[in-house]
Amino acid sequence: MMTGPIKRKAVLYARYSSDMQKATSIGGQLLLCRKIAARNNLDVTGEFVDAAKSGLTEDARDGYQQLLNGVRNHAFDVVIVEHFDRLSRDPATIQRLKQVFEFNDVELMDQKGVYATATDISIASLCNTIYKPQLADKVRRGDDNAVASGRILAHTLIVTDRCRAHPVSA
Repeated sequence: MMTGPIKRKAVLYARYSSDMQKATSIGGQLLLCRKIAARNNLDVTGEFVDAAKSGLTEDARDGYQQLLNGVRNHAFDVVIVEHFDRLSRDPATIQRLKQVFEFNDVELMDQKGVYATATDISIASLCNTIYKPQLADKVRRGDDNAVASGRILAHTLIVTDRCRAHPVSA
């Protein structure tokens, strides 16, 4: 009996940035990634998720760390994300991550359904470099609006407490 080609194993990664965003964002990202996997005849063997975690951090994201362990252990062939910024918004981090993927023969795919090249990653990194300051301005504007409306912002208090706990000397 003749069998078809062996399907490549894929995992999905989804993330949203803050607790002020909707958790349904994760479901939407995963749904899109599943559709991409189906179109590309990939066998989805796992999902990694980080809810309310910034793309500028690595250590604080359990799903991201589990994904990296899987890459290093050759547990799958392809990682599918809605967009590269789900993995990281930091250009140096995403470039290094692409190198780790390549070293371990793991490919990266985004919503276009094509495997990412070094050029794709470089362009995405450039876009993130431009977008990060704009995003920071939007977050500050939202924070100002929330405070003006009488709400207390927990993430602002955490940052303030860290500054007090670890004073910077000149």
